[in-house]
Amino acid sequence: MNNPTISISWNLWDYLYYRTTLLYSRVESKYGFEDNKRRGSYTSSLFFCLNIESLVMLILVGLFDKTDLLVNYMGFVFVLIFLIIIIYSTFYFEKKRHQIIFEKYENEDIKQKTVRGYLLILYIVSTIILLFLVIYIGRTYWI
Repeated sequence: MNNPTISISWNLWDYLYYRTTLLYSRVESKYGFEDNKRRGSYTSSLFFCLNIESLVMLILVGLFDKTDLLVNYMGFVFVLIFLIIIIYSTFYFEKKRHQIIFEKYENEDIKQKTVRGYLLILYIVSTIILLFLVIYIGRTYWI
């Protein structure tokens, strides 16, 4: 029943880091692997941050009325969340997990790479759609 060649234990943000780092390593090889590691961590943290901020915005719209205090400081909160995630993910992906991630995914077969690639594209598209949906809900209910 269990096929040892197909592993379902994979982390979405680790895999996003892995594929983004590989993509930039091929496309922009003149900048070196260290810069490409940073781009991979920035991409992973960007999408993670968009998920967190969409969730926070939905909670704010659902639970609180629009006030000047909330509107004035919400931007600062989002920027603070973004900066914390960027700083942490740079350390997390580049320093702590880079070797583990690459060892885990470098031996994936074609079927795994294809399925995970489609799931990654689905995740990226759904994150962007969710962001626009949350913006629409916020504009509609907070006016």
